[in-house]
Amino acid sequence: MRLLLENISLRLDDTEALSDLTLEANDGEILGLVGPNGCGKTTTLLMTLGAYRQKNGHIYLDDTCTDRLRPHERMDSGLLLVPQYLHQFWITCHQRFCGFSPGMTVFENVHSILGSNPETSEWLKTFGLEEVKQKEPATLSWGQQQRLALLRMCVFKPKILLLDEPFGAIDGQTEKRLKIFVRQHFTRNRSTAVYTALKPGGTEGFCDRVVLMENGKIKT
Repeated sequence: MRLLLENISLRLDDTEALSDLTLEANDGEILGLVGPNGCGKTTTLLMTLGAYRQKNGHIYLDDTCTDRLRPHERMDSGLLLVPQYLHQFWITCHQRFCGFSPGMTVFENVHSILGSNPETSEWLKTFGLEEVKQKEPATLSWGQQQRLALLRMCVFKPKILLLDEPFGAIDGQTEKRLKIFVRQHFTRNRSTAVYTALKPGGTEGFCDRVVLMENGKIKT
C-alpha cells in the first residue's frame, strides 16, 4: 500500500508544526524520515494516524483519502504505529492495536494475536522476550516494551507501519539483529513503512530511501 502526505500544514497551539509537507512512501518501501529532535518527525506520524488534524493538505492510503477517518478507522485500514513512548494516546486509542493489552502477560499479548503456542514462543525468542513472558508489560523496561510493541505490530502484518524510533532503548547488537528480521518480515508481507531516525546512519541497511526533515519541512 502506498502512503502519500500531500501539501500538509499543521498548527499546534500557536506554532506552525508542519509546513507544506509532501511525503510519499511507495508500496513495499521502507522510507527513512531523518532529522533532529523537534523537527516534526513524530508529529508527522501522529498526524498520519489521525491524532492531529492538518490545517491544509490531504493524506492518502493508495487512492483513499483518510482526512475524515478517525484513528481507529485508519488502523482498521491497515495503518499501524510503533510509538517511541507507549504511554501516549494510542495505548487506549484502539485496544486491539495498542502497544500492549493491560491485564495480560507478555505471552498472552502475543498469543491472543497468533493463537499458536509454538509460534508465539518463537516470536518471543526472536525478540528476546522469552524470559519475561509471564510478566505484565507494564513491569518491563522501556527497551523490552519497545520490543513487545514492535513484535505485536509486525504480527498484525500491517499494510503500512509507522516506526517512531522503535530501537531507541535497545542495545546495538539487538537492534542490528531485529532490523534484519523486521526487514525480511516486511519484504515477505509487502508491508510499507516510515521509519524515523535522528541521523542518516541509523537507517543504513534498513531503509530503501531516506528523506531529510528540518523545521517541519522536507529538505530538498
